[in-house]
This record gives sequence, C-alpha cells and structure tokens, in this order.
Amino acid sequence: MATLKEEYEQRKSLRPVEQQQPSTRERTLRLFERLLPILIAVAGGIWAVVLFTNNRTEVAARQVSEQAAYSRARLVEAQKPFIDHQFAIYKDLTRLLGELLVFREGDRPKWDKNYDEYWRVHIGPMHFVEDATVREANLKFGEALESYRQVGNADTYRKVRETSEALIIAMKNDLKASWTTGELGTKK
Repeated sequence: MATLKEEYEQRKSLRPVEQQQPSTRERTLRLFERLLPILIAVAGGIWAVVLFTNNRTEVAARQVSEQAAYSRARLVEAQKPFIDHQFAIYKDLTRLLGELLVFREGDRPKWDKNYDEYWRVHIGPMHFVEDATVREANLKFGEALESYRQVGNADTYRKVRETSEALIIAMKNDLKASWTTGELGTKK
C-alpha cells in the first residue's frame, strides 16, 4: 500500500492540469494564423477580378478602335469612285481656268472655245460634285469671267485671276476634306 504522500502525488498526476490563459499577443497571432489563408484567397480573388475587368475593358476599347478603322476603310472604299469623279472634274476645270487666263492675242477662237467649255462644266458636272464653298467661288468666277468677256480691261482681268485662285483653293480644300473626313458633298 502506498503512503499518503504517494497517494496524493498519484491523485495529483491524474487530475487535469489547468491550462494557462494565453496572452493577447498569442491569441492575436493564432487568429492571424487561422485567417491568413482565407485572406490570401480573398485578396487573390479580388486581384483576379480587377485584372479580368481591366483586360476586358482594354480588349473592348481595342475592338471599338479596330471596328472604327475598318468602318472608315470601308467608307473610303465606297466613296472612292465619287471622289475620283470629283477629282477628274476639278482637274478639268482647273485646266480650263489656266487656259482662260493664259492666252495670246491671236488665240481668240481657242479662248472662246474654252469659255464655252467652262460654262458647260459649270452648269453640268460641277453641280454634282461641288460643295457650298466651291459653288460660291465658282459663281463669283463665272461673274468675273462674264464681266471680262464683255469689258475686257485690266481691272476685270485682275478680278478673273483673283476669283480663279479662290476657286482653285476652294476645290483643293473640298478634295482634301473629302479624303480626310470621308464626307461626300456634305461639308459645311
């Protein structure tokens, strides 16, 4: 049989040991140990969503840009025949202007032929391709040319030269605007 002291030691060893309360720091560390994997997963998920959204936005913007370029190319392709026709008429009119302005005394029949040709182009094909600015410049040139034909002095000749330059500049700007904006005769 065991002595009292031994018995006491046996009972003491069988009794549950009281656990010490962990400190606040230890409890906080244990909490972070448990939450860290969850926080990492959540942060990774949020990061993936942000990257996906940004990527989709960039892809959508790139698609819009490509579609606009494709549409622009198709528009220019569709307008090319008109712009080529417009260029041919403007080129022919520019040639006529040059021939009307530069002539010699003995070239009166040729000048009269070019005069009649100008009016054919002015009344016919020009109406199909000109915009408002070219139309106005063309009307002013026609008035100046008619005045020169009737009066034929240096002042009326100077007016013909000035209005012809204005008409050529208006045609050049109209062609440039047609190619750069893709508009056909709708410029303001």
